[in-house]
Amino acid sequence: MYVQRTSMSERNPFIIPEDAQPVRRGCPSCGENDYSGRMAQGYAVFKCRKCGNEWHGGIGAVAADPREPMPPQDPKTKPIIDWALTKESGVVPVPVMTRRPDPTPDFRKGAPVPSPGDEDV
Repeated sequence: MYVQRTSMSERNPFIIPEDAQPVRRGCPSCGENDYSGRMAQGYAVFKCRKCGNEWHGGIGAVAADPREPMPPQDPKTKPIIDWALTKESGVVPVPVMTRRPDPTPDFRKGAPVPSPGDEDV
């Protein structure tokens, strides 16, 4: 049941639920609210501290559809994990670690800073 309350000026009423406490979901097997959580490959993994039951949430890591247009990415901030086809995976794309070279040319990186003991000859 909802209780209607109004502000001091009686102009803008708003509705506050009678039970304003947020609903906390607990362990699916025992209902205990004492649990821990961690992220593993895009999935939230929860573990009950009372009974030891584990349950999962989230959508996980999903390969992007190559047919869908995407904005260009800056090579410096591009993630090092990429989805690619390998000989072992066949037609299923798998996550592959890639180490990309720095695209900044050497002349843009600046001159090396000399040590205090170096002398110009």
